[in-house]
Amino acid sequence: MKSIKAMGTKSKLVTAAAALMASMTIGLAIYVPALPDLSPQSLLIKREMVLHDGYSERMTIESFVDKPQRLTVTVRHGSDFHDMFEVRGQNRIKHGLSVVDESSGATTTTYTGLDKSVVTTSVEYQTPSAKRSSSGGVPAAIDFNIYLPPRGTKELEFFVNNTTATGDKKNAYREKNQSYEQRKKAADASYFQWQESVAQIKTDSLPLNKMIDQASRDIFLLRQMTPKGPCLSAGLPWYAVAFGRDQAITGIQLVAFAPHLSKQILQVLAAYQGTKYDSFTEEAPGRILHELRLGEMARCREIPFIPFYGTIDATPLWLLLLNRYVDVTGDTALAKELWPNIERALAYLEKSTSDTNGGFLYYGGKGKSALSNQCWKDSGDSIMYKDGTLAKQPIAACEVQGYLYQSFAATAKLAKELGHDDVAKRLDQRASALKASFQKHFWLPDQKFIALALDGDGKPCDVISSNPGHLLSSGILEPAMQDAVVNRLMQKDMYNGWGIRTLSSQEIKYNPMSYHDGTIWPHDNAMTIEGMAVTGHQKEASTVMASLIDAAETANDSRLPELFCGFPRAQYDTPVPYPVSCVPQAWAAGSIFEMLKATLGIIPHKDQIEVLHPVLPAGVNKLTVENLKCGGKNVKLDFVRSDDSVKIKVNFADGTPVKVEE
Repeated sequence: MKSIKAMGTKSKLVTAAAALMASMTIGLAIYVPALPDLSPQSLLIKREMVLHDGYSERMTIESFVDKPQRLTVTVRHGSDFHDMFEVRGQNRIKHGLSVVDESSGATTTTYTGLDKSVVTTSVEYQTPSAKRSSSGGVPAAIDFNIYLPPRGTKELEFFVNNTTATGDKKNAYREKNQSYEQRKKAADASYFQWQESVAQIKTDSLPLNKMIDQASRDIFLLRQMTPKGPCLSAGLPWYAVAFGRDQAITGIQLVAFAPHLSKQILQVLAAYQGTKYDSFTEEAPGRILHELRLGEMARCREIPFIPFYGTIDATPLWLLLLNRYVDVTGDTALAKELWPNIERALAYLEKSTSDTNGGFLYYGGKGKSALSNQCWKDSGDSIMYKDGTLAKQPIAACEVQGYLYQSFAATAKLAKELGHDDVAKRLDQRASALKASFQKHFWLPDQKFIALALDGDGKPCDVISSNPGHLLSSGILEPAMQDAVVNRLMQKDMYNGWGIRTLSSQEIKYNPMSYHDGTIWPHDNAMTIEGMAVTGHQKEASTVMASLIDAAETANDSRLPELFCGFPRAQYDTPVPYPVSCVPQAWAAGSIFEMLKATLGIIPHKDQIEVLHPVLPAGVNKLTVENLKCGGKNVKLDFVRSDDSVKIKVNFADGTPVKVEE
């Protein structure tokens, strides 16, 4: 009897399953002995995987031999329950205890952590020919003795489920007799229900449609539950948890198309808002979290991510998302419900800026932190002076001041609408003062650009970086400054043909393979593209967007990753992958929606949709947006290229005004 041994390699979806579940690892590799009647080319093995209330797999083995075959397929699996920080290289001296139980018809591994929490992973084989070839070991081995008729096929199925330290148990595990096909139908039904709740974008470009569809599926996949409500994971496999900054930015990207998702993000971040001072987690009253981990190392306080609050921009971004959401939906009831959270967030921001140089929002300089940099470029070497030396803390990153300005200005408007006139007046004054101070201290007249950051002494980090692109849509820059920033970002040392680099190739610290010092991040580009579009630089916005669409088209899965390397487009036919980039990643998936909304000029409000100076992507002649919400009704917009302009046809329910400026 010939043997096919299954162990070793992983597919991307298996890695995703392992990240979302209790450290379950299933590795499969195919080995066929070199026998005269069965060559390695004689069998085709197809793996199909579903993540829906657990992990399901169907393996189809197809024979291309005209004789019957009897084979043994061996699947090895095991659960180590290692914390993600341990997977990433952090050493632990002690671990809990694992016990394997095979008495129930499934292989169940139970792990009791050092904090006495109990988690399990259970593997259920749904193929009658399954037989254990090992007992109680890790990894476990299961043999499938199968018969393949001439040129026939055989399907093997198994299902993986887990319980967590919080006691959550997936309903699917109780449905023990469900087949892979039944689980797949349930997953598809769940996704179709999700699609009906969000706006749909279709074009006459197959590559762009694939990119949009994949991005929508990724957002759907990345949703998960926390003890305080649903959240959106930042990315797989490294950041399959709730982040403050990432969720807020993704919520802003999608608020026009999936406002209910933005609402969930607002609520879960409000639920975890800081209430006390804690030097270990850097929690402070009113502060929005940076990262929430629920693993054993967090529960044992071996790491501060329980949650960790060390982020400088999540709080103003949360306020900005809230204001965008209310403007789009008119849901002032949520604003009233969250008003105490709003007041606490404002108190934190105002206290943090009341005594600082220029009234700016700084981080660092107050002792050791789990993150030395707390802006979106949070690697240790991302903020520097022109000579390449790292910036002295405390640090005020330029884009953070733009977020802060927007949050003050927008919340002032909301406060006035809700009857808090004193708050509105105070915030308007702070916004005005911040704008004047920013233009005075951050503008680099010799380079006609914005400094990456200021240190505590007011010394500028005078490198050319992508961060000022985030300021274009903020309103903190004068028009001449906006023009100068756009012009500089489009020079070849910044724009490499695939997108805008995080750091100019002319800077000493430039490295096209560095996490933040020369790579290209789709979300970073999307925020810049939105700013270009709203400030009248549609040509530049379209150019950069077309490059990113091209980059996604080169990928087998039509995805934009978290980031890719910054080598010039002329040097390689495709973007050079960053080796450990998250794929999928939330704000990378949200980027295509932000880019399209901006270049199409769609500005939704609670009682009106504006469409201002739309531009279709290169190679696209028709684009339709359906199920766009406005005033409780659904709106459909058709964009059609006509010569050098774009014509718009509006299909909407009576009473829903749409303002169009072509």
